Amino acid sequence: MRCRPTVCLLLGLSCMCQCTRVDGGADDDRELERFRIVVLADPHVPDPNYEGPEANELDTESILAAHQRLLDARARINAMDPAPDFVVILGDLLHTHYPYDEVQDYYDQPSAFSVAAELLDGFEVPVHLVFGEHDYGVPRIPREDSHVLFAHFFDAAPHTAFEHHGWKFILANSQLGATWDASSDDYDPARGSYGREQLDWIADHLFDRMPTVFLSHFPIPFDTAVFENLESPSRDIFTLMTDHADTMQLALGGHLHRWVDYRIVAPTDVFVVAGLRYDADNFWVIEFDPASQTYEILDIDKVHWQTPFSDTATE
Repeated sequence: MRCRPTVCLLLGLSCMCQCTRVDGGADDDRELERFRIVVLADPHVPDPNYEGPEANELDTESILAAHQRLLDARARINAMDPAPDFVVILGDLLHTHYPYDEVQDYYDQPSAFSVAAELLDGFEVPVHLVFGEHDYGVPRIPREDSHVLFAHFFDAAPHTAFEHHGWKFILANSQLGATWDASSDDYDPARGSYGREQLDWIADHLFDRMPTVFLSHFPIPFDTAVFENLESPSRDIFTLMTDHADTMQLALGGHLHRWVDYRIVAPTDVFVVAGLRYDADNFWVIEFDPASQTYEILDIDKVHWQTPFSDTATE
């Protein structure tokens, strides 16, 4: 699929949520070279003592196989030629992962955090993480504790953005708004929300007018709150997407565990990536062309839409 350039799309401290460069100052020729990334979602690495069951047999099997499926996907990604510049995981890296109440216990004892950290260490390219709802333990575990643990085990911030060869990548956090604040009247963790501070931060990045990929966990538009921020033009994420459709050329989410194409109802290109826990081929290789400001999903034909499954990639 070739997309049109004008239509397509930690610790909770602000100092951690910054815009950085991944490429480290490559020359102008390198800036215009095409590059590839890999995007996957919902690995759901379980705690070492996980026994299940989940709500149904398929879900239980998927969690029991989650560790091996991430290993299999990692091997395929590491073997790619050309190699991707980096990997993005669209949330829910972890599953049933808060057996302890104190942060120090996770440093001292095995948990899904330590297991996932070892798995990520085996990637031969950088891995960037988006937070998902299963990466938190709300309401029992404060969100701030999760941010501390992600910083310690994965060097990951609650949300961040960076530029790479003429494109901007915004890794947003759809669990920082009122629907994820247990003290709020709007508390509803079944829906994502971003919060006023983060929405304004996203808007600032979009005003840069650089072609942008927006990456979050809860999909837009149906699984995220609207009218979060009525005192600002950046009132909710769908409004920002609509107002900046020429800049936000691609938006990717996870959470639903199945492949979904939302382009017919969104102002830009919006897709949901199926959960890796169900199929080790549930990832996309995306190639970006800085010169034309377009992108191409190289293995889109392997997708079984509205299911959690893919054919084996041939790219």
